[in-house]
Formats: sequence, C-alpha cells, structure tokens
Amino acid sequence: MNNSPWSRRRVLRIGGMALASGILAACSPSRVFGPPDPPALPTSLPSPLPANPLASLRAGHPRLLALPADIERLRPLLASDKIVRKYRDALEKDAADVHAEPPARYELAEADDLLGVSRETVDRVYALALLYRLDGGQANADRAIAELRAVAQFPDWSPGHFLDTAEMTHAVAIGYDWLYDALAPADRAALRTALVEKGLRPGLSEYENNTDWVASPSNWNNVCNGGLICGALAVADEEPDLAGAVLKHALASLPHS
Repeated sequence: MNNSPWSRRRVLRIGGMALASGILAACSPSRVFGPPDPPALPTSLPSPLPANPLASLRAGHPRLLALPADIERLRPLLASDKIVRKYRDALEKDAADVHAEPPARYELAEADDLLGVSRETVDRVYALALLYRLDGGQANADRAIAELRAVAQFPDWSPGHFLDTAEMTHAVAIGYDWLYDALAPADRAALRTALVEKGLRPGLSEYENNTDWVASPSNWNNVCNGGLICGALAVADEEPDLAGAVLKHALASLPHS
C-alpha cells in the first residue's frame, strides 16, 4: 500500500482542480447574466480536421481555461455570492494544506506508476495558481512555482503508464500559463523544456505508435488528450510544429472517446 502523503490526502478532501472548476463555473456568463438560449450541441468534430489547429491561437498568457476577463468577472462575486465564497474558502483551506507539505517527490506506487503524484500536482497547481490570480498573493505563486520546479526536475513523468504523463503535463501546462507573469525567465524555459521533453514528445510517440488509449472509448482517451492539448497550447508560441502535430493527433483521437 502506498502511504505517501499524496495518496492519503486525495482520500480526505476535494481536490484543488474540482474546487477551481466550481469557482470558475459559478462566474460563468450564463450564471451571472442569465442563461442564453441553449446552443445546439455538436455531434462530432469538424471534418476534415483543420489544417492548422493553431490558426486561432490566442496571443499571450494566460489563455488556458480561464481568461483574464473571467477572473475579473469573478472578483466581485467573492463579496456578493455565498456559493462562490464557499468555494473560495475551501480552496484556501486546500492551499493551506499544500503550504504545510513539501513539494512533490518522484515516488512510484506499487504498480510502478506516478499517477498519485501527478494527480496531486494537478490539484496543488490549480488551487495555488487560481488563488494567486484572484488576489496576487505572492506566497501562493511561490509555492506553486516550487512545485513546478520539483516536477520539472523529475527524470521522467512515467511514460510507461501514460495516464501519469498526461496528468503531469496538464498540471505543468496550467502552472506555466496561469503563473506566466510570476515566473522568472529561467523558470519559464525550464518548464517549457519539461513540457516538451517529458510530456509532448512522449505523447507524440504514443499517437504515432497508435497506443491503445488513442482509439479507446475509455476515460484514458479524454484524460490523455486533454493533458496533451493543454501542454501543446501552453507552449505553442515557442514550439509551433510540435504543438500543431500533437493537436492534430488529439483532434483525430477524441471522437473515439
């Protein structure tokens, strides 16, 4: 049994990613301004797939999941909306727990995978980085950056069990994007390198070798593609060829899910 703090904490509380998602959903335009007429849901991805999936890439950072306008819409709700405040309080408690613990360590579980560490890193980065975006508290940014530095120095992100790699790619992509202005140039470079060498290049190999999850209807398809899409979009400015190739494969893979 894995008795690391990462495996124990996941059993005891709602993770930072879930709490962050709740806050961002609470400030969606449909909740703030009233629901629009429901749009028709697409039944498939466009066919043929776009020749250049980066053609509409948003310049600058942050650009993943929550834009600056979303954060601005959220701030007044922190004072006026009890649901948002409850999420914020829970997120702050989650972040306080993270501050009391050391950064992630490269610890493989009995199944020889890194999944518990990867998922814990996702939760930590979401909690700390969103709180930093909300109030600019440098302590949360610094703790998130310490986490990101630690995992960037891992020897790998467990590509033999690719779910681990995809989750860690997701975590580092969010941290890189949401904390971009707080990162020193050397940290930006180190995180980009880690995303490329430990996330996106192994991911591209998975696609090219048509690994089982690529055409699977299981949750591996969504999780692996989602993590790689986040990673590709995070570094697409500096790595357009690699990012574009990953995105093309991801868009072809997702309809199987």
